[in-house]
Amino acid sequence: DNDTFDDADSPRSKALDWFARIDPLRLPLDDPDREWKVRQRYVLALLYFSTGGEDWDMGANFVTDQDECRWFEIIDGFRENEFFPFGTRCDDQGRISAINISTI
Repeated sequence: DNDTFDDADSPRSKALDWFARIDPLRLPLDDPDREWKVRQRYVLALLYFSTGGEDWDMGANFVTDQDECRWFEIIDGFRENEFFPFGTRCDDQGRISAINISTI
């Protein structure tokens, strides 16, 4: 549905605007070997804007100049010495292997 790109406040439009105009990494769009990286970064930005990421207590480096494999934080658990990852995890090739945006 392309209509959602016409609405500047839609998550799709916000993610596309961030990727095309604001993202400091400026990934090349004409590199077929990196096409997956472009899609991965856009989809994570879409996830961020679709879930109200602007209002998250933890930003976890989402939509920053960091590589999306660095879009995470370690948060304290409820017990002593208990910690949880918040954000993304990647495999050895830099592809997202897990995402956790739950704080519970």
